[in-house]
Amino acid sequence: MAAIPAKLIEDTARELMARAAIDIPPDYREGVRLARDREKNRLARFVLDEMLDNWDIATAERLLGDRLRDVRDTVDKFRTRGEGPPMGQGPQGRKAAGRKKREST
Repeated sequence: MAAIPAKLIEDTARELMARAAIDIPPDYREGVRLARDREKNRLARFVLDEMLDNWDIATAERLLGDRLRDVRDTVDKFRTRGEGPPMGQGPQGRKAAGRKKREST
């Protein structure tokens, strides 16, 4: 029997941990939502709200993750070829450049 490479075990464990944080069964989420709706304690209700919000955000990020990675790779490709705006020249970079210019005069 061949040994399983340590990297494969680490990668698999990392993926399972990521899924466990996001892939919450619908019946469990519904139970948390119902508990939140019945909860009288403000702090406990807040914690349950945060759990529900975080699950929604994590699910959306996971769904969008592949698409965002593709966009990031495309932008990086253009930048390495010298195409596209230079780093820091988006709206925030232009604002900072404008502030520096005004401050120097």
